[in-house]
Amino acid sequence: DGFLFFESVNVKDWERRIADFMNLYSEGTAGEGRLSCLAYSFYTDFFEESQSFVDTPLERVLKYAEKHLSEPLTLDALAREGGISVSKLCHDFKAVYGTTVFSHVLSLRLEWADNYITANPSCLTKEAAVLAGFRDTSYFCRAYKKKYGRSPSRSRKD
Repeated sequence: DGFLFFESVNVKDWERRIADFMNLYSEGTAGEGRLSCLAYSFYTDFFEESQSFVDTPLERVLKYAEKHLSEPLTLDALAREGGISVSKLCHDFKAVYGTTVFSHVLSLRLEWADNYITANPSCLTKEAAVLAGFRDTSYFCRAYKKKYGRSPSRSRKD
């Protein structure tokens, strides 16, 4: 039907997954709800995997970085995810986005931390820092204050 056109999509694997879902989760009313949720998850995963074949290398890098913010990220890992060299990643990223890869990652981490602090005012600063991918809480606080003009603890009070 067209969406399975990509040669690198393992159609048999997806067919097996569907059959497994149906056999395991289709018993009774509760099973129908679980099957519906799993089918949605399956289609989301499938189309996300298919989309990765048409994304540009930089788009793949950005998506990977966004999904793995709490983990240590390296230029090597990001370049490998994009299927390009480190030098090409750095050069192209700066040309397209006007910033460095890690300046962008820092911004994403700070935005995530700000949202987390706002949604969880009782959280500890260290907790927000670690969940956002910072290993050094004092560095997190300095970067946060530089970006937002206030400390993380002040953000909880506002």
